[in-house]
Amino acid sequence: MHAVDWMPTMAALLGHTLRLDRQWDGVNQWPVLTGAATPSLPRTIYTATKGGHSIRSGEWKLFVLGNGKAQLFHIGNDPYEKSDVVDNMPDIVTDLRNRLAAHQAKDQPDLPSDLVGLPE
Repeated sequence: MHAVDWMPTMAALLGHTLRLDRQWDGVNQWPVLTGAATPSLPRTIYTATKGGHSIRSGEWKLFVLGNGKAQLFHIGNDPYEKSDVVDNMPDIVTDLRNRLAAHQAKDQPDLPSDLVGLPE
């Protein structure tokens, strides 16, 4: 379960239907938590921040910093992300950069009006 799953899971528990005009990254995980369903296959997790972007797919996590520099980590072997293997795995970097670009294309270019002016 990922942090983005909390909203859809809690909404389902409360009987609330989430607005369909939003792009929810999370999934209702209550059936998995209660044993009524088996976990789905691993999914791609995309994170955007002011300092850069990251994408995780399977055991791999790619960070692309604001300056374009990439870092690649094998989370299964290196859960604390201490060994950058970006230079050793060009095919994985290319694949994850393509996935990252596809997710970035869906980003909203402007901050939603209800968040304008809030502290960073």
